[in-house]
Amino acid sequence: IRPLLTATTDDGWFFDTELLLLAEHNGLRIHEVPVDWVEDLDSRVALAATAWDDLRGLLRVAKAKARGTAAVAGLPRRPDPRAAHPDAVLAARRNSRLTWPAISFAVIGLLSTLATAALYAIGREWWSPLEANLVALTVTTVINTEANRRFTFARTGQGLLLVHTLAALIFLGYYALTSLALLALSALVPTPSRALEVAVLLAASVFGTVGRFLLLQGWVFATRPHRTPDWHREDAR
Repeated sequence: IRPLLTATTDDGWFFDTELLLLAEHNGLRIHEVPVDWVEDLDSRVALAATAWDDLRGLLRVAKAKARGTAAVAGLPRRPDPRAAHPDAVLAARRNSRLTWPAISFAVIGLLSTLATAALYAIGREWWSPLEANLVALTVTTVINTEANRRFTFARTGQGLLLVHTLAALIFLGYYALTSLALLALSALVPTPSRALEVAVLLAASVFGTVGRFLLLQGWVFATRPHRTPDWHREDAR
């Protein structure tokens, strides 16, 4: 149990729940043992605060599972009945690490897209479609990039200036895509309504967001490969 205790971070009411979640996630068998229980009728607990802490704990463990960081080293090895070959286990772990970035990026992207649409609608009161689009995307892209750096890809140690510089290059393509969509709308509909402009902008943003995710994951926040020392490979064999 010592490796599990080392990986368990909560020291309050959520402690035992986190311990069991980690044990189950790492393939350990959980056995229920009956005990004698003496109820303290004068026991008190801050219900709202405890419930909130438990919800935060569940989210934290879920993030760790999705990122692949909930795997605890030093535990007894047990055969995985779902895996016919050890490579299948490694592939499953790699796929699990993709889950959290996709979820986090989708949530941040949705909020950013809604914010872009709102800023665009406000900016159209004073500026042309391309100018309003530029201002809206510039504001949301900076915030979006920093949020993804901190939460989606967890690269807080990566250079801030480098990340935003590379993201600015992606921004140019994103701006070009959405601007072309607005220009195409103007060519097809001489006097489009603001609602139609926002709808076209949102549709173009969906395509741009998919490409932006692939570029951020595969380029800006890519994990650089490193060579495994010969002695380490020999020890693994």
